[in-house]
Amino acid sequence: METIRKNIKWIVLMVFIAMLLGVSLKAILQMNYGIMTISINYPGAEQGINPDGTRFNMFEITSDKVLERTLSKLDLPNITVEYLRSRINIYPIVPARINDRIKAARATGKEFTYFPNEYVLSYSQKKKFSPNHTRELLNTLFETYKEVFKETHTDRSILLSENNFDLNYYEYVEVPDIFSSKAKSIIDYLTAKKYENGSFLSTKTNVSFENLIDEYKRLNEIDIAALRAFVYTSRIAKDKQELVNKLQYDIGKLSVEYSKYLKENEVSKLGMQTYDSTIVYSLFIPSIDKNSDLYMNKTKTGLDYLTERALNAGVNAETLKKEIENRNKLIKDYSDTSITPEEQRRLKSICDEMIGKIEAKFEQYAKNSQDTLEDYYNYKNKNYINCKVSDFSIRNLLTTGYIKTALFYGLIAFLGMLVLLVFMEIRKPPQSRRPSRSRAANEKELLQVSDA
Repeated sequence: METIRKNIKWIVLMVFIAMLLGVSLKAILQMNYGIMTISINYPGAEQGINPDGTRFNMFEITSDKVLERTLSKLDLPNITVEYLRSRINIYPIVPARINDRIKAARATGKEFTYFPNEYVLSYSQKKKFSPNHTRELLNTLFETYKEVFKETHTDRSILLSENNFDLNYYEYVEVPDIFSSKAKSIIDYLTAKKYENGSFLSTKTNVSFENLIDEYKRLNEIDIAALRAFVYTSRIAKDKQELVNKLQYDIGKLSVEYSKYLKENEVSKLGMQTYDSTIVYSLFIPSIDKNSDLYMNKTKTGLDYLTERALNAGVNAETLKKEIENRNKLIKDYSDTSITPEEQRRLKSICDEMIGKIEAKFEQYAKNSQDTLEDYYNYKNKNYINCKVSDFSIRNLLTTGYIKTALFYGLIAFLGMLVLLVFMEIRKPPQSRRPSRSRAANEKELLQVSDA
């Protein structure tokens, strides 16, 4: 105890240094180890599917595409895709109540399927004393994954992408139909978006889906209609004979299809005439409609299928018949028309100018539509995936974990000092280990010697 009392200051100092070193080491390790909690929240997530209907896979965040794009945004030249993937761990968060249900199901031999909607991703920086990049990397990784997820699995329009036709390969008479088909496809797509959210107004373009639809309708009903009328009335063609040959070829193909539908219609009608519906019973099955109301559902008979088939074949045949008639009329009109070279050049110039204006409007409307849709997608999908990256601050040093670490290292240092002092005491020579007498005892002994 005397030795401990004499060295108490050193013991306290060493305990303090050990506690400081322990906390510092834990802090360094903690700063280089990051945790990110990712949550998914969209219709279908509870069934384990993506918004586009494909199977959800959280490990797509470690795909080459995501990791390569992440590293391209950071200044980390010594980190490769494979290295980064090896430092990432992912595991799902399963609530305790779900765990209990899984255990109960397994105990009874039943299956229980659960699709987590929360995951934990951790990243550990290997070189702990290098400049810290853990949280910057995690934040960039999540933003990149969110970008790729939206590009791959969320609603995106392919109608407005760069899919323009090279009109040089088409005759003037075909161009209005190409333009009209494109406009109608975009109108249908925008109409679907309008039904999803009719009140949406883009903050970027300050237009709604209704505004965009009106633009394309005007383009189709005014500009494209004017081009069609001009082409049909002027009988303008890039190569009249080549156009006639192409129309004749189309008529040949359409005639084959027309004959097939006519035959199908005749066969179906014959089947209807010979079908004896009196020997077939119809079943009425109680069913529930979309409003949860009860109704009696009548099963279809063979006659029902024959009637439907005959009707569809007849409609298709009539449609093809009209297309054949239109092409025959075009052949007659162009064959009977004679245009001088000068007039041909003038008409071509006017037609090309009209086509150029329509293409310019398509480009302008497409840009406006794309910006509006992008704004809508960001608004619609903004909460599909969220994350929270754990941060490190001075307040972490006051948590239970750091206090326990400090106490642990302090205790180790204290015990170490005790062992060291005991060892030093044992190694002392025997005479040096005798207890030293007090000054008063020494003076008393000297007086006794003097008296003698």
